[in-house]
Amino acid sequence: MFARFENPQLMIRKTNRLNRSVITGFIKLVDDLVTNPKENKKCRDELSHNIFLMLQECNKFREHQAREILIETLEKQLEERTSTIDLLKKQISNSDSILSQMHDHLNS
Repeated sequence: MFARFENPQLMIRKTNRLNRSVITGFIKLVDDLVTNPKENKKCRDELSHNIFLMLQECNKFREHQAREILIETLEKQLEERTSTIDLLKKQISNSDSILSQMHDHLNS
């Protein structure tokens, strides 16, 4: 649906440019409503289109941001699971050692 994530600086510039266009279009729309209330369809359409384009740019970033958050979450889970496995292995080793000592003690 949306293009792949682009250079963040390029996206910021595009979004800023579109934001300025939206603000300019809104001011023009307000002026048109005051001076000529019946003929503002073109201005409304341009404003609506610029808002739509700005939302598309923001959605492109959200896709990338979601991917980054997912990667971070999965990496954190992997670290936690690896740490838990290491701790479990250590506990098993300690238990084996204690059982071995008890077995040796009972056999002596």
